[in-house]
Amino acid sequence: SGHVIEIAWAVWAPSEGETRSIHSHLVKLPEGEELPRTVREITGLTAQDLETGRDIGEVYHELLAEVKDDVAAIIAHYAQFERPFLEHLWQAHIEPTAFSHRFLCTHQI
Repeated sequence: SGHVIEIAWAVWAPSEGETRSIHSHLVKLPEGEELPRTVREITGLTAQDLETGRDIGEVYHELLAEVKDDVAAIIAHYAQFERPFLEHLWQAHIEPTAFSHRFLCTHQI
C-alpha cells in the first residue's frame, strides 16, 4: 500500500477570475514506513525531506477548511491514481461515507 508524501492545492474562483491561494506540503510517512527506492527515483524526494513533513491529518483538515463545500470539482493529474488516496483520507479523517466529489483528470484531457 502507498502513502501520501506530498499534497498540494490551489483554490481558484472562476467568478472572480483569480487564484485565491496556493499550498504545497510534504507529508511525514507513518511510523516505521520507508520511502521506496522507485518513489525516490521518480520524485527526487528523500527520507530526510519527509522527516520535516507535516501530519497528513493536519494538512487534509487545512485543505477542507479552505475549500469547505465550495468545490465544483477536484482536478488532478492522473486522477485514477490520486482518487483512492483522497477517498482514504476522507474516510479516515472526516467521515466513513462515500467520497462523492467530482474529479477531472488532466491526464485524460
